[in-house]
Amino acid sequence: MTQPSAGPGDGPPGPRPAPSPRASRARMHLSLAGLAAALIVATAIAATVIVSSSGRGGGSSVRPGQPFSSTAPAPQAATVTGGARWLTGRAGTLLAAVNSDLGTLSAVERAGRPDAAELAGRQLAADARAALSGPMPPVRAGDYRSALAELQRAGAYAAGGDAGRATPLLMTGGLHIARVAAALNTPGGQ
Repeated sequence: MTQPSAGPGDGPPGPRPAPSPRASRARMHLSLAGLAAALIVATAIAATVIVSSSGRGGGSSVRPGQPFSSTAPAPQAATVTGGARWLTGRAGTLLAAVNSDLGTLSAVERAGRPDAAELAGRQLAADARAALSGPMPPVRAGDYRSALAELQRAGAYAAGGDAGRATPLLMTGGLHIARVAAALNTPGGQ
């Protein structure tokens, strides 16, 4: 008679051993790096909204071979959406502080500085709370509120040294912020 081979589920009953601290820190660093990349994309989208919304119309230049026209085209009013106004006001300042805190938290975690990570977590929680009390975006306000609440909780967990509970909240908070920025950047987004 042959005995069945020991497969992945054939270990002793009970809880599985925890992964090594080095392996769990590496996973957290990858998660934080992914979050930082997502926030950079969201910031780039927001910058695109600001730049494209403040475009100037009416400029003309004489091209070689074309006669000079004495009548310049009528100046066009710059199209400024509610999203661009929201981003350039107080809300943009509050959101920039949250983004800065996320970058700081990611950097100190990658550097392996737990004391600095706890401080960055406290700052993230405070800035997310301040942004929650600030103006809401003209679109996807629910996503924005949810993102800030998740980032506030993630900051509190990071401040307490619990990166395992902070990481998923950082990821979903970053995703919601990116959705809001994308909605503000759409032609129909106000």
